[in-house]
Amino acid sequence: MSVFNTLTTLALDLIFPRTCVGCGADETLLCQSCQQSFIITPQILMLSGIAKTTVVTDYHQTIIQSAIKQFKYHHLPQLAKPLATILVKALELEPPLPLYHLLAVPLHQKRQRQRGYNQSELLAKNIASYFQWPLLTGLSRV
Repeated sequence: MSVFNTLTTLALDLIFPRTCVGCGADETLLCQSCQQSFIITPQILMLSGIAKTTVVTDYHQTIIQSAIKQFKYHHLPQLAKPLATILVKALELEPPLPLYHLLAVPLHQKRQRQRGYNQSELLAKNIASYFQWPLLTGLSRV
């Protein structure tokens, strides 16, 4: 995150204190009550013979939709940890595998400069740290 973005975030926090994106509670971006209200319904989708993806929840849940939009488009990288926690809960419901490798999808350079961070990389870092899985890097968007 750039110094300008960090200073801007700190100034905005002073003027407009953070509230929960779900219920508006003070002092947090996503309160425990709202996090616990998420309906986690992991569904495994096979993409090919060996690749798969897990759909964690229904995007139409108002709180999750709001949290994701705030995370991506309103400069709230602090939502990475609570959103990653939801993904961790879903992954813990899956049968154990010998080893996962995580790969964050790179952003276009223009988007990276606008946001100051890559939301998929922040999520992947939190998940990799929790499970102690390798995080693969080095991809670039062309």
